[in-house]
Amino acid sequence: MYLGFALFLLLVFIVAAMLAFGVFEFLLRLRVESRLELIRASANETFLTQPSTLELRARGILESLNKLSAPKSDETVNPIKQKFIMAGYRGDFPILVYYAFKTILSICLPILFLIVEFVSSSTTSLTTIAFYTLGLVAIGYYGPDLYLKHLIKVRQREIFETFPDALDLMRVCVGAGLGLDAAIARVGKELEANHSALGEEFRELSLQLRAGIARNEALNNLAVRTGVDDVNALVTMLIQSERFGTNVSESLKIHADALRNKRRMQAQEAGSKVPAKLSIPMMLCIFPVLYIVILGPAMIAIYRTFGH
Repeated sequence: MYLGFALFLLLVFIVAAMLAFGVFEFLLRLRVESRLELIRASANETFLTQPSTLELRARGILESLNKLSAPKSDETVNPIKQKFIMAGYRGDFPILVYYAFKTILSICLPILFLIVEFVSSSTTSLTTIAFYTLGLVAIGYYGPDLYLKHLIKVRQREIFETFPDALDLMRVCVGAGLGLDAAIARVGKELEANHSALGEEFRELSLQLRAGIARNEALNNLAVRTGVDDVNALVTMLIQSERFGTNVSESLKIHADALRNKRRMQAQEAGSKVPAKLSIPMMLCIFPVLYIVILGPAMIAIYRTFGH
């Protein structure tokens, strides 16, 4: 029984590692293609490329798997699409991959477990097997949700950390005589190399402004795409500055300083939590060893003296 369970854990680890590596490579390629599309659109270039037969077959397979786990109503699909936009992936193809992986994991993990149980000829009860099977189905179905939340959290953290620098750069551009739209385009171009997430969002904002979308609407779209409260505050500040005619450069400076103070306070808060977090591993791992080292020789001496 223990050998079969260990073999099952090994198979689950191998499959999960392969799937994680494949998902990572695939999402990385999607992000690169998304950035290339933005660059091509900004250069007013037209690429009329037809998908290959292999791509069409892969999309057909994904659509078939998608039908097993994807919701039927658009009210459920739209929040998932919004989450993918917040994670930095646009279009319908990432959603197809997302629901396809839900289907694959929900089916493959229980099948692997049942195969291991059958090969090992264990005496596990049917109730236990059913419990593990349902648990693996739940892990396979909700695992992509947790990974998507992780991607959103990482991207929002990256945007939050680089946002004050972007505001300073925008303030310099506005102070040098550029308009707000030109400053946004310049900031997006400068940030795209080192800070891809925020640079991509500013680039998208600039493209929407050049396409003729109203500035207030384009700024609100930026806040919705990122899902970061500080970006939403900046959007509100820029809209109010445009409405009341206040100095944009000074408003950007104040907002950037407030964000730096917020980031510093969060770092101090995280540092103050370290002693409390270290107390649990110290009590469980370090203190027992110290007790053994300190009291062990004394206990041995007492046993040798009074044990006979």
